[in-house]
Amino acid sequence: MSRRLMITLLALAPCAISGAAHAADLTIRIEGVRSAAGTVDIALFAKGARFPDPASAHKLQRVTAKRGSVTASFTGLASGQYAVALFHDENGNRKLDTNLLGVPKEGIGF
Repeated sequence: MSRRLMITLLALAPCAISGAAHAADLTIRIEGVRSAAGTVDIALFAKGARFPDPASAHKLQRVTAKRGSVTASFTGLASGQYAVALFHDENGNRKLDTNLLGVPKEGIGF
């Protein structure tokens, strides 16, 4: 049975860049990772993207799994609204494994 992973947004800190543009950094803490096997694959979606289709993600990141929690940071983000979808790819096959009914067998979060 799948296990939901808890996402905590640790910081969205705007920082000024020379000129009128602003960028922000987003740090995400994923809690409830059940093992150190594989990776946690994280997709960040900008407003208007086809969430949660990874092909339409604004940025993608893969971090090494660690039992308990892992963190990921996205830097230089434009001002706006974002959504996050992730899964714990425990077996390293780069896809979300599901059972015969389509229920995820690996940890997910959004």
